[in-house]
Amino acid sequence: MHHLAYQTYINNIQTGWLPSNTFAPDFLTQGFRQFFMPMSYFAGNLLIQTCQILLVSGLLAIVASGFFGVTLHFVIGFTDMLVLMVAIFVCWSKLQTKMTWDQLYLLPIYSSLKAIKQAYHVSAVKLAFCLALFQLLVLLACSFFSTFETVAFYLVIFTGSIAGFVLCVALGSMIKSALTLSLCCMFVVILHSAFKSYLLNHEQSATTLYLLLGYVVIATSLLVYSNKKFD
Repeated sequence: MHHLAYQTYINNIQTGWLPSNTFAPDFLTQGFRQFFMPMSYFAGNLLIQTCQILLVSGLLAIVASGFFGVTLHFVIGFTDMLVLMVAIFVCWSKLQTKMTWDQLYLLPIYSSLKAIKQAYHVSAVKLAFCLALFQLLVLLACSFFSTFETVAFYLVIFTGSIAGFVLCVALGSMIKSALTLSLCCMFVVILHSAFKSYLLNHEQSATTLYLLLGYVVIATSLLVYSNKKFD
């Protein structure tokens, strides 16, 4: 009885006390896990559940924009927080889980430990792209009820969300302390929001393009560095 209670506690710690059921058909969850393997190996159901929250919240944002007059800028900030929330939960779950790189290496999937780590960060980039694309579609749907912005405006949102997600994952790969990770992610959320807000207010400026490119380069460089030096 005590052993079962301890195991339940450990499982809840690893999943952020979310329910173990994903409330989705098995063929969808299996396909999702395979597509984002090996990230899904560490995050487990938490990855699916946070993506489900993002999906439902995005649809509710469209409804709120169409029927209750919620502004586009509010939806941008709201969906930005959700995208970064998924990244933070993924990093936190990987830090808390009992799964290790060595256990994954025993599976006949990858040829080396280096290949596993590379695949993990590739899956992070894929997830970032998918989440940013969903955010973009939500914002386009919300814009339908008001006015459409410039192409540069949506490009900043899409690219900035990918860079912010990748930056969180890179920090999560380098940091081993839950407290340090929490503090770093908090600063990333604040700085990301402020930086992206500045870019959106100056989307027609050439400086915005250079700053956005620099943001992408920094996030990508940290991800590559974490792939070689950490984990």
